[in-house]
Formats: sequence, structure tokens, C-alpha cells
Amino acid sequence: MPTLNLTFTSETIDGDSFQGLLTDSTVYTTPTRAQGAVYLTGQKMKSDNTEDYPLSITTYNPETVTTFTFDITKDGYNKFKFVYIQDYNPATSYAQYDVVYYDSDNLVYRAIEPTLGNVPTDENFWEPIAIPTSLVDNVGTPSASANLSYQVYERIIYPFSKQGFGTLCSKAALDCCSDCERGEDVLAYEQLGVYVDGMNIADQRGQYLQGEKIARDAQTALSKCL
Repeated sequence: MPTLNLTFTSETIDGDSFQGLLTDSTVYTTPTRAQGAVYLTGQKMKSDNTEDYPLSITTYNPETVTTFTFDITKDGYNKFKFVYIQDYNPATSYAQYDVVYYDSDNLVYRAIEPTLGNVPTDENFWEPIAIPTSLVDNVGTPSASANLSYQVYERIIYPFSKQGFGTLCSKAALDCCSDCERGEDVLAYEQLGVYVDGMNIADQRGQYLQGEKIARDAQTALSKCL
């Protein structure tokens, strides 16, 4: 099974929000990319590790997609579930809970019991899985799918803070910066710079809940100074 490698590639401004780009950088050998389907879901998380809201990911073809776009409406902790599911092969013997992608109807199925040669639409041996990424939730339990390739990808993403930092940088450059009392723009710029650096470090260290807390402080600061 391939070791999945999803990466956050870029962010671009899109009206009043931003759009993020995720890239599937997985090296597919055996099976190949064409011998399976990929699925992605995402959540904006809170600092208590509960969901804030589901992320809106652009519609994609699971058989061919290699990049995904999603809406960024708030800085902070983002968690993605990414799975690769191999095509059904009538010559393969499947264990209970194994999963397959069936080209005939473009759906994912999970084996109810061990099976060989029984097509996924046979309800005696298979059940459809409406949300394939939900299979990640079974990892580590008795009902885990042994043939599932998956990745839980987490990032602190903060384009609003970076944009605000740039705006304040411009204001601070025009503000009082000589022997006179330092201006409010300079102080706000320095404060937001600490938040941006903090989110960057939290992201690099995998301290996602800490990064989410910093993002909320940065949001409060932005609301006061822009």
C-alpha cells in the first residue's frame, strides 16, 4: 500500500477570504494511482480539539485528482483526512472490513465478511461507505480496514494574520519611528508579528492546539487595529 503524502502547497486571496491548495505528492508504484481512488475531507478545529466547522473542498474526481482546493475563512488549526482505496479485483481474496473502490458505480464498499469473487454490489458480502474518509475513525479498533491507506494531515494556516501583518508593516513604516513616542501602528505591527511567528513555530513543531490559541489572539488583535 502507498504511504500517502498530502502537502499544503499555497494560499491565494479570493474576495474576502482565501483559497488553499493541497497537493497529493504520494509516490504510487504498486498499486498505481490509476488503480484506486482518493478522498479528502477537512475540518477547522478549535483549541479544545473539537470541530469548529467542516472545510469546503472543491468537487473533484476521486479517480484522477492530484490537487485539491478549499476555502480558508478563518486562521488556525486545520485537520484533513486523506485516503486511498484500491480498485476492486475479482481475483483478490478480501478479509472482513477490507475496502474497495468499484469502477462500475464509482462507490466505495467494505467487506462484511471474507469474500472472493463476489462483486461489491452483492449485499451479502459488502456494504457501501458513503463517506470514505470516515474509515480513518476505525483505525486502531477491531473494525479497522487493513488494506486502507490513509493520512491525517494537520496544519496551522494563517493567511489573514500574514495579510494583516503586511498591512500594519506598511502603516508602521509611515508612523513615528524616530525619537518621538512610538506610534500605535508600530506597536500593533510588533504585536501581530509575535503572533505570526508563534503560529509558524507551532505549525513546525506540530503544536496545533497551541497554534489555534495563538490564531484566536491574532484575530482579536486584527479586529482592533485594522
